[in-house]
Parts: sequence; C-alpha cells; structure tokens
Amino acid sequence: MSKWYATYRLRGAARVLIKQNRRADADVVLQFGLSIQPTHYGLLVDHAWNAQRDGRLSDALARWMAVWKEKRRNPRIPCRIARLSRELGQFDHASEVIGEAQRLFPNNAAVLGEAARIAEMRGDWAASERLWRRAVDRPIASASTMSAYAQTLFVLSRFDEFDQFMKSAPRRHRRHRGFLALQAMRTASQQRWDEALALWSEFRRRYPRDKMGWEHYGRTLHARDLALADGKVGEPDASAAAGPVAPQKIEVVADEDARSLLLGFESLGENCEFGLVQRRFGAEPLGLLRFNNVQLGSLLTALASQFQDMGEPATTEMVPFMNEYFIQDRRWGLAMHTFLFVGQQDPDVLYKKLCRRIAYLKDKLLSDLAEGRKVFVFTGQSLTMDGLRALHAALETFGPVKLLHTRVVTADAAGFPDGRAGEVVSIDRGLFVGYLRRPGVTAGNDWDIAFEDWLAICRKVRSLVDASSVAAAA
Repeated sequence: MSKWYATYRLRGAARVLIKQNRRADADVVLQFGLSIQPTHYGLLVDHAWNAQRDGRLSDALARWMAVWKEKRRNPRIPCRIARLSRELGQFDHASEVIGEAQRLFPNNAAVLGEAARIAEMRGDWAASERLWRRAVDRPIASASTMSAYAQTLFVLSRFDEFDQFMKSAPRRHRRHRGFLALQAMRTASQQRWDEALALWSEFRRRYPRDKMGWEHYGRTLHARDLALADGKVGEPDASAAAGPVAPQKIEVVADEDARSLLLGFESLGENCEFGLVQRRFGAEPLGLLRFNNVQLGSLLTALASQFQDMGEPATTEMVPFMNEYFIQDRRWGLAMHTFLFVGQQDPDVLYKKLCRRIAYLKDKLLSDLAEGRKVFVFTGQSLTMDGLRALHAALETFGPVKLLHTRVVTADAAGFPDGRAGEVVSIDRGLFVGYLRRPGVTAGNDWDIAFEDWLAICRKVRSLVDASSVAAAA
C-alpha cells in the first residue's frame, strides 16, 4: 500500500471517529498517520482541529504551529494561532505570529483584523483603527469588519466620523448584530436611556445567546441609575432615587426570585465577577466597590479609616487605562470602572461628577454596613483564612455584617475546609465560604463565570442567614 493511500484511509478513519465523538481514538489514528508522513499538510490540519474542538487549547496551539511551520501559504492559519494565543493569555506570541503574517499577507483582511484585535487588547485603539480602516477600504468589506471599524471610532470618541460611517454603511450590513449593538451604545452615550434600553432589548430578542445583550442592557440600566443619583446627590430623596426599583421587568433573565435574592448581596471586590453575576440576573444595585479592582490590604486600610475623605478632589484621581476612564483613591487604589471612554465627556466636568458620585456611594456603603441587612461578598483565590477573618473583623466594627467569600474548589487550601461546587460552609457567625467550579476569568482575560454555582451559593447563604435570624429572635 502506498503512503498516499495509507494516509487517505487514515484521514477517513479519523474523521469517522470524530463524528462519533471519539476524539482520543481519532488522535491515535492521526498520530499514526503522521508517523508515516510527518509533514502531510492534511494530517497536520486534522490533528490541530481535533485538539481545538476537544477544548485542548495548548495542544491545539502547538499543532497549528506545526501546520504553520510546514506551509506559510494560508493566512487563516496564523489568525487561528493568534486567537488561540490570546485565549491562553500569550499575547506576545500572538503579536509575533501575526506580525510575520502581516509581512507575508500585508493586505489580507483576516490578518489585518487579527492585528487590530491584538492592538485593542493592548489598549492601542488608534493603531486598531488604522488597521481596521485598511480592512474596510478593501473591496466588499464584510459587515463584521465594518462594525469593528465603527467600534474603534466610537471608543476613540470620534463621534462625527462614527455617525457618518454608520449612515453610509450598506443597508444589508445595518441588520448585522454589530451595527445594532453600536447603535445602542451610541444612544446610551447620548444619555437617551429609554431608547438605548429598547435597542438592547431588541438585540436580546434577536440574539438570545449573545452575552453582549444582557451585559450591556444591565450596564445601560446601571448607568441610568447612576445618572439619576448624580442629579440628586445632596437632596433628601437621593437614596430612594438611586436605589433599585422593584419589581423591574428586566429581560436579562426570567427569574425575579433570583433578582430579588441578589439585591440582598453587595460586592467588596476583588474584581467585577459578582457584579456581573448580579447583572446576569437583572439585579443592578448601586455599590461603591461593585466594579472595582480591590486588594485586601487596601480595603482593610480604607475600612480602618472609615473611607475618610473618599471622593474628595484631594484624594481622588481619574486615570485613563485601555482608553477608559477609571476613578480611584490616591491612597488605597480601589480603581472603579466608569465605562466612559476618553473624549466622550469634558474631563474636568466628568471628574467633578465622579467625585460627587464616589462620595455618595461611600456614604451609602457605610449606611448599609451599619444596617447589617446585606450580605457582603469578597472573591479572590489568594485570600487565606487569616485574611478572611481579618476582613470580617474589620467589617464588624461598622455593624452586624455578614460576609461571604467565594473560591474555586481547586484553589490552594490556605486554611479553608474542602468543598464542592455550589456548596457553602459556615465558618463563624456571619462568615461563610462558597465554592465555585472554575475561576470567573480565563487565562486570556475573558469572563467565564459559573453563574449557577453563584446562584446556588447565594441561596444557601440567604437561607443560613434567615435561619440564624429566626433562632436569635426565638
């Protein structure tokens, strides 16, 4: 039997096994074929696809590199390598591969697009705009390419160009999800809240599986409520105006019980994960640390001083990162997302507004801590049991605070008891640990939140808290 015929038969056998979802067996067959013809392009490609579709991204990356090493004729291969590298957090490798691809295929739209995405991940939106513009200027640019270019104009706050480009786009492209999303974002940036919410509702109706719909619907709702608070800070009814309105018919998920449950929790850090859990289930409370980068040491120091002077111009700075403005305390950090890009508003006016907002949210947090009705949440895989107890003790100086810490089941023990995903362990009075099946953020810095684990944990904690309250009252 010739090598060619043997390879042909082996590829066919492997594809049958893949259709039967026997990917491990298919790998054995493909590896045997590569032992006969190590440089066979078709075998190398099938070998790479098998690993990628099986979710073995590191293996897939190595295999696609073997394909690229063998033949540098197909521009799609370096794009796949760059995407996998980004998913694995290997941004330098992605840049290196796509840089070589740009030299080989300088005008290829896919290569230009991947180079633009890498620039975006590095925060260089100006470079991204230049690359997308080159892709758009090619004949018959796709709807996704055109919407990606429009997004760079939006992020760079070049709104006149953005508006003109959106109007001039081919009518067939305006039905693309990217254009609908950008239309909603632009409307929200003009603070036309009801129109923006209606557009995001339409987006969710058309694309129910696209997480952008629920995330940006919630973000717009949150921005609207903050705008209401900004307009009423200092007035007697400020908290009523800014607080969550119940019941709200939020389309992000059809579970009013989950929404009501999650409104009884508030994030203290260390990242935005729990804030996004609330958003997924339609809960949009206003919180000082809901969308912040929080380190335990900084939080303990801030609590010790009762967040004194937080929001005052002398202690507050506004800094751009990845072209988004962040507002943070000069002493403790606690950097907060504003979801506003450089150029969207006058920075001096925005800074004063954000200082007032921080001061208002600080007072609200102190009031909630003293009241003791909410359960406060702190994530973080590096936290030790001693650190958790120190945080709980600091919080209890304000009132009868309940604290939930969540960690991944595979994290280092660090003094914590073992637990399974979705379980809760009561450590002490008002102190709980809940367990998640996976981290909320991938190596490539994408969200991958275990929503159902979070919901199960919060339900169990609320049940434990309510039972404790009943026992104390008896």
